[in-house]
Amino acid sequence: MSSIPASLPDLAPLTVVAAALFTGGWLVLDRLSPGFTVFGTRVEPYDLIAQPISGLGLGKTAVAMNTVFVLTGVLMALGLVGVLAGVPALSGTERMSVGAVLLLSPLGTAMCGLFTLERIMPHAAGFLLAMGAPIVGFLALGWQLGREPRFETLGHLLVAAAPVTLALLTCWFRSFDPEASGQGRGVAGLLQRILATEVLGVLAVLAAANVARDEIAYAFAGLPAYGEDSRLLPELDGLLAPLLARERYRIDRGNAAKLARNRKVQERVAYLARQPEEVLRAKRERLESFLWAVHETNYAEFWDT
Repeated sequence: MSSIPASLPDLAPLTVVAAALFTGGWLVLDRLSPGFTVFGTRVEPYDLIAQPISGLGLGKTAVAMNTVFVLTGVLMALGLVGVLAGVPALSGTERMSVGAVLLLSPLGTAMCGLFTLERIMPHAAGFLLAMGAPIVGFLALGWQLGREPRFETLGHLLVAAAPVTLALLTCWFRSFDPEASGQGRGVAGLLQRILATEVLGVLAVLAAANVARDEIAYAFAGLPAYGEDSRLLPELDGLLAPLLARERYRIDRGNAAKLARNRKVQERVAYLARQPEEVLRAKRERLESFLWAVHETNYAEFWDT
């Protein structure tokens, strides 16, 4: 990670912004669209259950929806760069290969805005990239993250998301009928929205789960007994391994640990930690000791005659 600019991981939250922008965009424009015309055929009214999101890229809502497509692609790409830049579990080669696959999704999303339904071939290619590339990307990234204990849960989530995305995409293909969709029949529009929400949601989780950046740049842990038994050193050195990469922390006998072994410090801590009854008992013992000292003192020894 030394060759990666320190500012790149800060781009990760843009993935969440992209997901919110796209989902909010079609939710609002669904209500505003009176319908659209594609290849000379009028489709109205617009029905989000039956008709694809791409239908919003035609007609009255065309400029707004196509702008949302493009902006979502740009923001998603920047966010993914930030996410991948901040994952210490990936080597440079792994980061490049996984990134090359995942970045096809924002590219496809932007293509859907640049090419509307009436330019069906590039538009369909964009859709397949946007929804299909994450299947491989989730699986690859999840497998890589699953090898690291601190990212194991997220790795399993990504691996599980891959077949879910594939199943949703397959269901959409089986349900989509252009003629039925144009007549407001079927559930292809709803399935497509579920698919898009699932893909964008998983990408947003990568940033929200703070994988994109370790808040702790470096950590030092001081242990009182460190180094006293060489057989325990490997186990002690690995105490923080589930949380941080090995090069990001050090365990040793620090100043705080030395103080903890100091007898006077131990006595002072014990004194301050006493319970009220212990304090009273100590005072009573000191008072009794003083009184016995007074009682047994031979005051004549203090005078010279």
